[in-house]
Amino acid sequence: MDSIILASSDSDFWSVIEDVDANYFVLLEKTKYVSDFKSLLWNNIIFYCYLDKFMTPEKDKSFDTVFKKELEKVIASSFVLPNAE
Repeated sequence: MDSIILASSDSDFWSVIEDVDANYFVLLEKTKYVSDFKSLLWNNIIFYCYLDKFMTPEKDKSFDTVFKKELEKVIASSFVLPNAE
């Protein structure tokens, strides 16, 4: 594995970033992260974007659809399964 996408509503994942050598893209809940943590990500060349209303019924359904379809494309192009439909 060389790349990881993290979606989180808190910063508990930082130990994963420190322990696992990979490229990261982090989806953050904007209201729960202070600028110091965002600076830490940026200074470590870890790109991030905001995913507001994370894990709530009000979350953006269009984002879920687009994110899921793009993730399915990446996964499908990453694996070659013989005789799979």
